[in-house]
Amino acid sequence: MKKTILMSIILPLAVVAVSGCVKYNGRNKDGSPKDPTTTTTTTTEPSASTTEGPTTTTPVPPAPEGSVNLFLVLGPNGRYDNQKGEDGDSKYLENTKLIQLKYGEALPDEKIISSTVVESKFLHWINRETTEIATVAPVAEEAVLVAVFEGGGDSPIDPSNLPSEGFGFLFSDNKTYALATKFGEKDDQGREQYKVPDMNFVEGSSFRLFDFANRAGWTIPLDPWSLGGTSDTDTKWTEYLARSDTYYTVKKSFKAKDIYIKLKFNDDQLYMGLAV
Repeated sequence: MKKTILMSIILPLAVVAVSGCVKYNGRNKDGSPKDPTTTTTTTTEPSASTTEGPTTTTPVPPAPEGSVNLFLVLGPNGRYDNQKGEDGDSKYLENTKLIQLKYGEALPDEKIISSTVVESKFLHWINRETTEIATVAPVAEEAVLVAVFEGGGDSPIDPSNLPSEGFGFLFSDNKTYALATKFGEKDDQGREQYKVPDMNFVEGSSFRLFDFANRAGWTIPLDPWSLGGTSDTDTKWTEYLARSDTYYTVKKSFKAKDIYIKLKFNDDQLYMGLAV
C-alpha cells in the first residue's frame, strides 16, 4: 500500500448519516446488503481567519486585447501579495483576486502567493475549466484558476485527537477527520472495503486517506465510475478533485455518498458516489 505523508488546506467538514445504498466499483450490487454498524465521526472545527476582505463585488473591467481576466481562487487561507482576496457573488467565488495578464504570461508563483497556514507552500494553479495544471495565462476572455498548496497545518498531528486504529480521511488541519467502518464483503477484485459516512466537500479544501494506526496518509486512484462516471474509463471525477501523490484538492464543492476505501496490495482504489 502506497503511503505518503502529505499536505493540506484547513477546512470544516460536514458529516451526515451513512447511506444505505451500497456500490461495488461504482455499480449497484443486486439486493440490499446490510451496512455494518455506523461509527460516529468526530470533528474539530478549525479556527476561522481573523483577516476579513471586502464583501462587495467590483465590476469586472474588459481585458485589453491579447489579455485575459484571471479569477485567482486562493482558498480559505491563501493570500495574494499578503492580502486576502475579494468575496463576491458574480461567480460565487470567495477569497479571489482578479488580475489581467497577457496571453502566455507567467502566472503568479510562490513569491506572490502565500498562506496563513504555518509551513504551507503554494504549489501550482489548476484551471477550473480544463481541470489541468496551468503555468501561463490561457488564451481566453476569462478563466478561473484554483490555488493548490502543500504542507503545513496549524499544528502537528496530535495522537490524542485521532482514533488509534482504522482507516478514513484526514483533512489538512490534522484534526478534522472521518473514520470509515469496515464492510464485511470484499469487492469483485478482492479488495477489503471500508465505508466512509456521506459528507460534503468544499472547494479549496484538501484531504488524504489515512491509516490511523500507523499515522500515515496517501492518495489512490478513484474508481472511474466515481462522481458521475458512466464507464470503466471515465474521468468525470476530475471535475471535482485534483489528485497528486500526496493529497486530493477539491476543485468545486460537492456532496458525496456511498464512499468506499478499497484496499489490496498494489491495487488500492477509492469510490465516491455523487449525491444529487
